[in-house]
Amino acid sequence: MSDFITSVPGQPLQSLDNISANEAAVITFGYGSNSFEPKKRPLPPLVMSNYTSSGDLFVSVVLYLPISNGNSISFDVNIQKTNSNEVSFYVTSEISPEASTEFYPFGFSFGTAGTSFSGDYKSAGIDKVRVIAWDDDPEGSRGTTTTVKKPA
Repeated sequence: MSDFITSVPGQPLQSLDNISANEAAVITFGYGSNSFEPKKRPLPPLVMSNYTSSGDLFVSVVLYLPISNGNSISFDVNIQKTNSNEVSFYVTSEISPEASTEFYPFGFSFGTAGTSFSGDYKSAGIDKVRVIAWDDDPEGSRGTTTTVKKPA
């Protein structure tokens, strides 16, 4: 029996196509060490979130993945309300985690405005978002929870 979960939680929110890495911003682990052994685990995503003027959620994400070479990647985002004050976003791609010492940033944004999930999340008491870089193998999934910034 497999421990893998083969379907991404939540419901489809948005697809993001042809996102390219910023190759000048590579992060290198084990620099200057011949004994460093990279693990087959991705880095957790960097996340910022705020409410739009109508109370919808807007999320900006940077995922660090162990590929570049000018490749562009497509991501899919699913949404799921996980408790009374939190919404989770599951970000998937065709990239499987692999052991590497170099990680490249892929930045993108998405939101609930203009989708079937549009609504006043602020008035509903949703004040946290969790973004999970999803992989079918639970060892390959990493998430970050952040507080939603209130509009000025």
